[in-house]
Amino acid sequence: NLINIESNNNFEDGIFIYPYSVSGSTLFYLNNITTNNNVGDKGIHLDRANNVYIINTVSNNIGGSGIYIYDGSNITVKNGNLSSIYLTYSSLNNTFVNVTYPTETISSNSELTRKWYLDVEVDNLAGYLIYQANVTGFNSTGSIVFSQLTNSSGDITTQELTEYINNGTEKIYSTPHTINATKSTYGTNVSKVNLTETQNKFLQVTLSLPNTAPTIES
Repeated sequence: NLINIESNNNFEDGIFIYPYSVSGSTLFYLNNITTNNNVGDKGIHLDRANNVYIINTVSNNIGGSGIYIYDGSNITVKNGNLSSIYLTYSSLNNTFVNVTYPTETISSNSELTRKWYLDVEVDNLAGYLIYQANVTGFNSTGSIVFSQLTNSSGDITTQELTEYINNGTEKIYSTPHTINATKSTYGTNVSKVNLTETQNKFLQVTLSLPNTAPTIES
């Protein structure tokens, strides 16, 4: 595990992980990593490393990628800011959640899933939070991606929704999403969330009086 690491102003990769001595699956945990102003090829370089979890990372590199993954799969990166992303040589099932970067390069035999956070709070016209309202999310093809009841604070747990999957040939979008909120004594609210436009989203939903037309929000 690597925690609270700064690797700045180097002439090589900021962090290089190559688990050559480990056969089969590997597991690495990186938290609060900063690699800036390195003039080597990569800020974070994962070479044949699988099952890696990276959280709270800043990697802005001068000479190359913020993160470079070679033949690495099942890698999750959350809450970061990167100068760029490069995936190559059968790097599959790699997910980036709440990670900002200007460019990504994905080879035709690799795959990246990009996700963002969605929070939903439900209240009524009087401003009172609604307990046990049903909140259901659908992706752009109409498939249900989550369904939850609100807690006593009118909230559901934070959701991770897919914006798109980049398979190296094309981006397959799952957004815009449709968010339905219902409760038996109220009307229905239908909201649209386009993650490409909003990235992370806090959605405030207001349910109207019963027997009124559905409320459509965007």
